[in-house]
This record gives sequence, C-alpha cells and structure tokens, in this order.
Amino acid sequence: MNELRTEIRQSNAFKRGSNYQGNNFGLRGLVLGLVFSLFFIEFSFCQVAGDYRTQSNGDWSTPSNWLVYNGASWNTATSYPGQNPGAGTVTIMSNDNISLDVNPANSIGALVIEASNSNVSLRFLSTNTLTVTGSTTVSCANNRSRWIRVDNGTLNTSSITCNSGGGGQDAFIQVLNGSINVSGNITLNGSSSGAYIRFDGTGSVNVKGTITGGGITSTAGGGSTPPASGTVNYNNSGDQNVGTYTYYNLTVSGSGNKSLTGATTVNNVLTLNSGLILLGSNSLTLAQAATVAGSPSATAMVVTDGSGQLIKNIPTGASSFTFPVGDNTVTNDYSPVLLSFSANTNAGSIGLNVIDAIHPDNGAASDYISRYWHFVTTGLSNYTFTGTFTYVAGDIIGTESSLKLNINNGISWSQIAGSSAASNVLTITAGQNQTTAPLNGNDFTARLNPTAT
Repeated sequence: MNELRTEIRQSNAFKRGSNYQGNNFGLRGLVLGLVFSLFFIEFSFCQVAGDYRTQSNGDWSTPSNWLVYNGASWNTATSYPGQNPGAGTVTIMSNDNISLDVNPANSIGALVIEASNSNVSLRFLSTNTLTVTGSTTVSCANNRSRWIRVDNGTLNTSSITCNSGGGGQDAFIQVLNGSINVSGNITLNGSSSGAYIRFDGTGSVNVKGTITGGGITSTAGGGSTPPASGTVNYNNSGDQNVGTYTYYNLTVSGSGNKSLTGATTVNNVLTLNSGLILLGSNSLTLAQAATVAGSPSATAMVVTDGSGQLIKNIPTGASSFTFPVGDNTVTNDYSPVLLSFSANTNAGSIGLNVIDAIHPDNGAASDYISRYWHFVTTGLSNYTFTGTFTYVAGDIIGTESSLKLNINNGISWSQIAGSSAASNVLTITAGQNQTTAPLNGNDFTARLNPTAT
C-alpha cells in the first residue's frame, strides 16, 4: 500500500511539473489492474459454502436434484435446501422446474430463478411454506419465462425483484390461493407485459414496503388488463407507499400512513383495517361494484389531504355508499358521508374531499361547524338522494340543533329546510335532487344561514 501511495504521488508530481506521459499511462495501468483484481475477487466469492443450485427437474425434497457448494467445488447434495440449517443462496438453473413438495424446517438465505435459455419455475404444492431471509429474484432472457407459482402454500421473503428484458421475456409471480409475505419492497423491472404479479385465485400478497413498476393482472402473459381476483395488503406497522395500480382487492393494515403514489383504482373490495390512506394529489377510485370492508374509523380511513379525491362510480337507479373519509389536520377526525340514491338516470361518478376548516365564505353565521365537504360529479343526471354527514364534537360552533344543510356554489348559500343536526350528524331528511341540492362543484356543510327564513 505504501508503494502504491508513493507511485501515485510520483505520478502527480510528473503531471504537475513534467511533460513526461509515460507515468500517466503507468498510473492508468495500475488503476485498471486494481479494478480487474477487485472484479476477480468479487467473482471468486459470488458463491459460498452452503449455496445450492439445481442440476435437474423434480421435487425440492429430492437431494439428487441439487448441487451444493462446499467452499471449493459443486457436489451432489445429500440433503435438500432448508432441510438443515445453513443453506445460502438457492438457484433454480436453466431448464429446471422445481416443485416445493415439503416444508423445509429451516430458512434459506436467498432465492434466485436464473435468467437462461429455457423456462425456469418454482411451484409451491399443497400448503408448503418456504422462508427466504434475504431477497427473491426472478430474471428472464432469450424469450423465455421465469416464474414462481404459489398454489396454496406460503412464500416469506425480505424482497422480490422481477427482471424482464421485454419482447416475450416474462418474469412474474403467480398467486393462486396461497400467500406471499414480503417484509420489504416488490420491484417489477419491466413493462406490465414483462414483469408482473399474476393473481389466479383468492390468494394474497402482503407487503410491508411498496410495489413499483410492471403490472398486476390475472392475464396469462401479463399486460394492462386489471386483475380479476386476489388481494394486495399493505400491512407495515408504519408509513409506506401504495403502488399505482388497479387492484381487485386492496387492504391496508398495520398502522401509519399509506400514501398513494399515483391514481389508484379498486374494483372489488377496499378493506380498511388500520392505517390512514393519504391521497395527496392522487385520487382513489372505487368501481361501481366496489365495497368498503374492515373497520373504518379515525385510525382506518381515507384522508383527503390534498387535491386528490375519493371517487365512487355510481350506477343507474337506486344505490347507496358511505365515503369513509376524514382528515388528520390536527387530530385524526373521521367524518364519513353517506349518500343514498332512490333514482339516477345516468351512471357516473362522485368525487369527495373533506376539509377541516371553517368555510371561507361563512360570513355572519354564528351557528356552524368548522368542516365542509366538496363534491365533483361526472355523468349523473335526474337523481334523487338523501344522506348523512358526520362531524366531530369539536367542530361545532354555536347551537347544534339550529344547524341545517347549507350548500355553497362559490357565489351564494342555499339552505335545505328538510335537514337537521344532532349528535354530530347532519341528516338530509327530505329527498333532494340535482336542482334543489346539486352535488357537482359545490360545498356542503352544517350551518344556520342568517339570511334564510
């Protein structure tokens, strides 16, 4: 090392005070030599004692399907990965398809589905479980597919990365009725037709990090078609980002803030177990058939903390929906809105924000609440509805029993006589329509209009 420092100092001296170029070439050669040496060292240690790789198709529990590295060479295994402690990286090699037919008693260090010239897969049979303490990587090349299929079992891993080269090179995770638990992130490197999660049953992916890239689908070969089954559960005990996808079922649990990273859609069930979905500038859309499950509350709700809205697609005819919204401006306040339609001619959508503040046009009113709800609709026409608006006790200024539904269109207020307030709920007691209480672009709040009769 001292000799290296001396040569570098000498080289610098030549560069400062001499036109002699040989030293520059010598220094570059030395650096290149060091880089090559480091590469050689890293390559030499890319496998360690205890690593496994396949040498044939078949069952996981058959030792002869495996080679194990002893620190110097690869040899036919006498036990399968995870049968005994100490298994390192397990690689499913080219043209090998392995079935997990056993519950390994011990975890493995990492799992690799190799990029090669043939299809490669790992399939979980029955209810078998495999625990990977490190990463799981699925890579593809040469117009061949690589995948992990979880039928009814369970894969536990710290992260999943699917690398697709495009052009028919699929790297994906297929979930039927089993489950995948990921303590970190799922990274799908490639387009939605190359790197994807494919649901073909009632299974679930539970992730404590986030999901980025690729797509989520139920279509063979991937693509942009939304999934027709399956659940993604963001279940970290703390903050995490919700990937920008269309979900069949979306669940939030654990705790903390679950922040949208883009426009997100749920086609079947949004389950609010615990944790706050923060919209920011992104909207969360629920399809016509979508419902809300779980235990919506001040600790499990959709927070409209920016320009994003909770949007519900509304069918024709009669329907009802409770928007599980609230805010976390100072404290967590759950302030849901229930709209019940007895009639609606055209299908459309309703977007909703709740704002924890006195309406800026409150004027001379002395009885009001410090909260209002803003609606944006598309498509709806000839509708009739009733509803309820829930607020918290700390919102009330003045006398609650004096409050009525007030609607502000940006210019003036209108007060709905067929409404009343009690026990922190504003209720529309008489049916309203698009003329008497238009939703689109208007703000709704509880207030006594001092100019109303």
